[in-house]
Amino acid sequence: MDRVIIGIHGLRNKPPARVLKDWWVVSIRDSFENIGQPQLPFRFELLYWVDLLYQQPSNLFLTDADAPLYMKNPYKKIDYSSPAIPDMKRQKRLERLEKLSNQLFHNDRILQSFEGISDRFIHSRFHDLEVYLRNATGYREASDRPIRDVILERLGQLLLKYRRKKVMILAHSMGSIVAYDLLTQPDNPFHVHTLVTMGSPLGQPTIMSKFTAANPVVDKLRTPDNVEHWYNLSDLNDIVALDPTLADDYAPNQKGVTAVDRFVDNRYVWEGATNPHSIFGYLQSPECADIIYTFLTQDRSTFSLTVNRNLYRARQLFVDERRWRLRRSPARPENTHHQRDSLLYTHAKIILFDGVCNLCSAFLQFVYKYDEKQVFKFAWIQSRRGKTLLQQLGMPTDDYKTIVYIEDGRPFIRSTAFLRIVKHLKMPWPLLQAGAILPKFMRDWLYDLVARYRYRIFGKKDACLLPTGDLKSRFL
Repeated sequence: MDRVIIGIHGLRNKPPARVLKDWWVVSIRDSFENIGQPQLPFRFELLYWVDLLYQQPSNLFLTDADAPLYMKNPYKKIDYSSPAIPDMKRQKRLERLEKLSNQLFHNDRILQSFEGISDRFIHSRFHDLEVYLRNATGYREASDRPIRDVILERLGQLLLKYRRKKVMILAHSMGSIVAYDLLTQPDNPFHVHTLVTMGSPLGQPTIMSKFTAANPVVDKLRTPDNVEHWYNLSDLNDIVALDPTLADDYAPNQKGVTAVDRFVDNRYVWEGATNPHSIFGYLQSPECADIIYTFLTQDRSTFSLTVNRNLYRARQLFVDERRWRLRRSPARPENTHHQRDSLLYTHAKIILFDGVCNLCSAFLQFVYKYDEKQVFKFAWIQSRRGKTLLQQLGMPTDDYKTIVYIEDGRPFIRSTAFLRIVKHLKMPWPLLQAGAILPKFMRDWLYDLVARYRYRIFGKKDACLLPTGDLKSRFL
């Protein structure tokens, strides 16, 4: 197989890497059906980077829409049999908006004012993008390195792995920023035959300004020199792709290659709600299918294509790939009844303690004594229910270095948890909230110092303390 497809996912938490990869592959297979083309074998790799920003992936089967790990828009097969009806009025409005944004981008004074508003918008709506652009750290390899560096390193390793093959990159949403970021790095050795951006924010002035800031002499961004073909797919109702065309924003590269803009009717609907930004809607669209199928068949002999199609059919006689992938990576059924049945919501205020720590047990007794209104429920972190709560919150279940305080489904740890707990106790203990005037990093440093030596100073038990009497009724 002389070519490979690399997918790069977009914003927000995702299901586990294997599941997401299966859903992408199945969506591509569905797209071939939508354009009436026979199936072909292809190699697919997924750049999965969400594990650097979130401790746990989305849960495929949670039915509580308010749970932190709830999977909002899973895979579904989409019907593209009817022709698309273009929204010409919206297209004209977006064209006017695009002209305004282009003027904005080339006016430094206005752009500086707009960037402040845009940065606040990104902070409130697109946390992942903010973390990436500000070179913040995260989890795993990014615990002591900028997340951006680790993501670019992962993509670079994939491109080097397949440097002798024709490469297509399918980049969705923030994934298009990652792809463009790497491919425009100076003196990079990578080569991409086809770049496909879907629902891309690359046309937004604040994003463009981030790239021009690194090279102030550049008046206009351009297509990466190591790209042979660039297709940009956007739905006119996709708010992330607010500027749906990139050909007028990015100049041709040295080979004369520029972005080819194509409008897509993203028909993804889940439980009655449309989502024109969905990756599964983009992948299954006829426009995307044509581009992928052309990439897989271009410059290949009829004999080679016939052999590959027959090999795929023969393999299907033994293993139905689509059915196999959906069996191991099932999507939650649509219209599942949602209910707030999680422990996170059946009790408003929950404190999780280290059950073998003498200091933590003493603090539990202290809270129990001064909790006159009995607002708190308790659980040991090591207990089954404690671990269930941690899993629902997307937190590690084997880290007992901090108490965890959960208030209305939101978790708090370290010094912040302590301050929020004493707020609800009998006077004079709420006065300890004055400690909030200290910077958080200083409060947490003091907390971690005590936590590190708590076993050595205060000792520990062999097993969790078994509550008795009225205290027992306060445990989950």
